[in-house]
Amino acid sequence: ECYKLLGDYGYAADFYLKYAEHGALEEKGTEYLEGYKKSAELYSKIGDTRLKENNPVEAIKYYKKAAMSYDSLEDYLKAGEFYLKAGLIEKKKDIGDFFKTCAIAAERYKKAGELYHAAECYLEINEYLQAARSFTEYADKQLDKNNLFYAGEGYRRAGICYAELNQKDPMINRYNKAIQEYLKYIDKLNRLGVTKDEISNIGEAYLGVAESNRMLDNLLNAKKYFKKALDYFEKNEMKDRAILANAFLSKVSAKLSIQHGDYPMASDLLSTSIENFEESIARGGWNERYLKFLEDNMEEAKRMLTEIGEKPEITLVMDRYSYSFVGTPLIINMNVSNEGDQPINKITFLSQLPEDLKLIKPPSPVEKLAAKESRRDFIKLVTKKQGKYRIKPLEVLYEDKRGNKYVKASNLVSIEIVEKPVIEYKNYRNVIERYQKYADTQMKNKNYFYAGEGYKGLAECYRTFTFRRSGDSAKMEKYYKKAIYSYQQHINELKKIEKLSSEQLIQLSDAHFKIGDCYEAMGDFSNSEKYLGESIEYYRMTIERTHREKEKRGIELQMNVAHAFSFRVKARIAIQNKDYETAEELLEKSINTFEDVLGRGEDKEYEAFLKKSQKDSRDLLASIKGRRAK
Repeated sequence: ECYKLLGDYGYAADFYLKYAEHGALEEKGTEYLEGYKKSAELYSKIGDTRLKENNPVEAIKYYKKAAMSYDSLEDYLKAGEFYLKAGLIEKKKDIGDFFKTCAIAAERYKKAGELYHAAECYLEINEYLQAARSFTEYADKQLDKNNLFYAGEGYRRAGICYAELNQKDPMINRYNKAIQEYLKYIDKLNRLGVTKDEISNIGEAYLGVAESNRMLDNLLNAKKYFKKALDYFEKNEMKDRAILANAFLSKVSAKLSIQHGDYPMASDLLSTSIENFEESIARGGWNERYLKFLEDNMEEAKRMLTEIGEKPEITLVMDRYSYSFVGTPLIINMNVSNEGDQPINKITFLSQLPEDLKLIKPPSPVEKLAAKESRRDFIKLVTKKQGKYRIKPLEVLYEDKRGNKYVKASNLVSIEIVEKPVIEYKNYRNVIERYQKYADTQMKNKNYFYAGEGYKGLAECYRTFTFRRSGDSAKMEKYYKKAIYSYQQHINELKKIEKLSSEQLIQLSDAHFKIGDCYEAMGDFSNSEKYLGESIEYYRMTIERTHREKEKRGIELQMNVAHAFSFRVKARIAIQNKDYETAEELLEKSINTFEDVLGRGEDKEYEAFLKKSQKDSRDLLASIKGRRAK
């Protein structure tokens, strides 16, 4: 009390708080609660003063102290109020942890049963799901009390939150519930009459119905109820609300005019809408969140006015020629470009492939493509039949800013599918020609990984035929180098991506493994060891990011194959160093690792590859043992 008389409110509040805390410890009576109350009042007063003095840090501190005193009084409504005050200053001034403070405020409001205020707190920190749940719970409780208007408000605000989360089903549900309760409220007032306190709310109910329909894209109903709201506000001389209602009515009417191709009418309506939004904003009285909502709607109206009469221009260009083998994935690259001056929205793709060509990776939809912007993607196909096709593989579907829908086909693409060649000397020329054509086509289309597969296939052809054709040794090395270059190009492309998906990490792992395999075949064991080691690390990283057990097992299998290759390469290095004992140990590991993975794959061709690789390790081990025996 002395400090208070001296005007030192900080010390006064601190000692009121100590008095209360000691009283609470002694557990005698309830007089000590007055200490919490007085400390809270003084802390809040100091907070107000510090805020006026432009000292936000001190204001935050004292508002939080006030909140904690109210917490001790179990006055959670006041506690929530002061935590929110502190949190909003933290947010505005970018100091402290406003997220945490607003979350505490929300919890206090929930304890106080003030669910609407709790939801508002969650909105401040963009916790839309929590806000949606609180608004819904608030609406349910209002409905239990037959407060139909406030139930409608709660459901509508919940719908806004679900729209922010892009959760369509709950959004539609809440907006429909809001419409239902608003209409029941309007019907009730029309039957029973309007009390003095409810003069504005019937107009607000019309606005709520209109806005909910607008968000559901039910434009005709939205127009109907915006008009009812406008008529009501004009009749009751509520000019501010009438201006607001007319801003939205004109905008919705303009959208309907655009859909019917009446652009002159739409232009006039949008001009009216913009004027009304500007006047409504200038009149003021809006909170920060609703002000931004009005500004966003006005900007949208301005953009619509600018875009009237302009149609989007889009191109979808795909690789003009593709060549692949039966059962081998075929990549066709595509580039979608917005050639116009306005953004294009909701871009999706529709397959026009014949039944023989199975689409295993469609292009990803694009939410928005800005003017003059383009987006690269690809489709992946596979087929069990050989054949030639001349088709337009895709159609692109898209919308302009007005929601008008368009469709356009891609360019013609020629696709040639042939049987995968079997590396046999009797088919020598055919095998070489097919692998050469496959590799060169993939390289031209910048499918670097598959180009690497083609050049590696060529190199292995020449490797197989070298014992019959002495000149093939140089060609073998040439194509291994081209394969390595192609795989490395693929790695470089992947490393440009900021955050790789699991599928892209697998590609990165596979590319390193393939390079390691090529280097071993060329006798460059040092580089082979390096790339195989890197592939193992990338496989391990992929496993850590993979949650599905089946996929994880597949990656683990491939990692173990890389280990088997790595053991053999390390053995070759040991042989070069005449460390035959270590080489034998490593080759035993290689053989055993191959044994572990054999029979676990589903691909017969891959199983044959593993058996051949294990045989290479066995042959090398036998060679060493024979050498040591001699």
